[in-house]
Amino acid sequence: MTWSLATGHSKSLDAILGAVFGGTARAGASRLRAWLHRAGAPGDPSDVGVHDAQQRVGAALSSARGRNFIIASPGRLAD
Repeated sequence: MTWSLATGHSKSLDAILGAVFGGTARAGASRLRAWLHRAGAPGDPSDVGVHDAQQRVGAALSSARGRNFIIASPGRLAD
């Protein structure tokens, strides 16, 4: 989820994220999800009983630590 949130905010960051699994950052995130699924990891927060994931992410991004996250700080890694 974090990878998907970061995608599209910086061309240089997208290039780095894409290089992790090859291709584009968006394709890399999809490949990671597929790999985790094959490894037996739950693919959706509701699979482990978390039904308010969006609210939790919003609260986390609003926290002091969350404001340091790239999407909460536009221009921080601007191209």
